Amino acid sequence: MFKTISKVFLLLCIILCCIKDAGADPKWHVVKKGKSFGISGIALFDQSAGKIGLLAIHDNKMPGQVRAAIITIINETILEYTPLEWPNRSWLPVDIESVTVVPDSYEPSFMALTSKGEIYHFKIIDLSISVLKLFSLPNSGSGQNFEGLSIYRVENRLLAVWAHRGENNKPAVIYWGWFTPSNYHLSVFGSAKLKVPWPIQPDVRHISDIKITPEGVAIITAASDPGDAGPFWSAAYIAGRFSSCGNTVEFKPATRMIPFRSFKHHKVEALELAGGADGIVFAADDENFGSSITFSDLPCMQ
Repeated sequence: MFKTISKVFLLLCIILCCIKDAGADPKWHVVKKGKSFGISGIALFDQSAGKIGLLAIHDNKMPGQVRAAIITIINETILEYTPLEWPNRSWLPVDIESVTVVPDSYEPSFMALTSKGEIYHFKIIDLSISVLKLFSLPNSGSGQNFEGLSIYRVENRLLAVWAHRGENNKPAVIYWGWFTPSNYHLSVFGSAKLKVPWPIQPDVRHISDIKITPEGVAIITAASDPGDAGPFWSAAYIAGRFSSCGNTVEFKPATRMIPFRSFKHHKVEALELAGGADGIVFAADDENFGSSITFSDLPCMQ
């Protein structure tokens, strides 16, 4: 009896906490105005007390347009936007949709993923991009449209997680596999299909970005994209959890898809774990309206 009451009480606490999280209307900070400055991916560049540096990626397609920038934030206020120079045109990416830090590399480095499955491994030197390697996902092509990439450490190995966005009745697909930095070998040993209940159709993309916490929790964003003028709607979800099992990693999907954050008037295409142990940053690609950033806490059910 007592155990049953305790379980019910705990469940009610979780539900109330989630409602509070999802219902809050966060404060947004404008980064840059204009269609070419929408943010499609962010990764933590540096962090200290009260200060966050984010690497922001733009999904531009034409020569002369900025591909990447550093956004410096002090006390959750946008302070500075510094564009980065991409190298010669032979390395110029088209439609970058996500970016992730490469954990525990000798020098800080990043990987950016295009919608077609191309991955750019690069460093940042004196406000310039230095490309180390260009390679492709093993399952690129075949109608895939990728919008999320996250690499994190599982014991002494690196696990890569990436996502095809899906659209309307077509589900998103989360893929995962071991990544070996020495030879850029990326395996695929698992996948899971996923649909979100909100935003509703039409024009919903079930995954617009994905990041994995150190505990293996998969956090995703989903967004509606009816056109360059909106209106936009977005939400953030816990999609499930990864756990190691011998030489493989298993993914357990969430039993219920309930948004822990919802966003009006913004097309959230990027997220990153930053701002402390329980902090998270969301960034938007609002097309004609440019880019914005907001801050939140990780959800209570983690």
